[in-house]
Amino acid sequence: MSPPSSPSAGGAARCVPRERPDDVPQDLCDRSATEQLKLLLTGESTAADLISACAGRIGPASATPAGGLFEAARRADNRRAAGEAGPLGGLPVAFAADLPGRAGVVAAAEAAGVVVVDSAAGEDGVRLLVAGAVSAAFVRDTSSADGVVPALRPAHGPGLLTRAVEDLVLFLPIIESEVSPSLVGSLDIGAHSDSIADIEFRDAVADVAALLSLHGHLIRDLDAGRSWQRRPDVLVSVPEESPQWTESALIVPVGTNRDDRALAVRFTARPGLERELIGLARLVDADLVRPVRAALSSCQAPLRAAPIPARRRVRRYRPDRSDRAW
Repeated sequence: MSPPSSPSAGGAARCVPRERPDDVPQDLCDRSATEQLKLLLTGESTAADLISACAGRIGPASATPAGGLFEAARRADNRRAAGEAGPLGGLPVAFAADLPGRAGVVAAAEAAGVVVVDSAAGEDGVRLLVAGAVSAAFVRDTSSADGVVPALRPAHGPGLLTRAVEDLVLFLPIIESEVSPSLVGSLDIGAHSDSIADIEFRDAVADVAALLSLHGHLIRDLDAGRSWQRRPDVLVSVPEESPQWTESALIVPVGTNRDDRALAVRFTARPGLERELIGLARLVDADLVRPVRAALSSCQAPLRAAPIPARRRVRRYRPDRSDRAW
């Protein structure tokens, strides 16, 4: 494999085209941003490779001309060759046209080294993300994710969509000025139960609550018939429950139900707890979602063939008292 870049005769780094198209992983566009970044850091792929592989998927969904994307990718590769690449150097990221504070967000992203992809009018970020056209998307409204991809909506600032939960940590620094310092220790978490009409969604919330209790967090059942004097740090419920705009929210996909509909849970917290929400999401992804995906993959069964069977692995503890908890 030829190196991604080399110095030109004048000493400036320039992008060197690959000798064989086969050098580019076939599934490069479908990988998580974390995996894509590792390939860029190790030199196994370049930003030009990434844009070249995803160009056909971006198509008319982007208002950025293809030539402009390739030129931005080449600049990212040259900066990496010169040792000047930002922490996200070369990753294509979409920015909605109606994004609040868009100029500041784009400037912070460019400083981190991303290749800016402007969403075409009316095109939502989740389409670009699911199609593999971009590594992440900053949007005005995260409701379009509909439990298909992880969606973080800080109390202040734009919404963030990624392909994997682990990717949220990569892009959070772009809006870091809106995020307070992380707390240390266990969280007081409230979870809905009987008020959730859909049984499969109710079970998904219960399984997540049970898992988090095993990790040392205090879990309170908010439907136990008692009025709580103090609001929990984090609420766990279903995506359909819309939080107030003064709250941070994170939707985490956990599988599919019997009707092949996406199953997801929503974490809601007061402003400044975005990092805590991501930490909880990573626990759920690592302990509930990934093991099932691995098991289904090993038996060559499609993931959508069955819901995430978390209840078979986590038992709930619900004392028979007014302040019952998991």
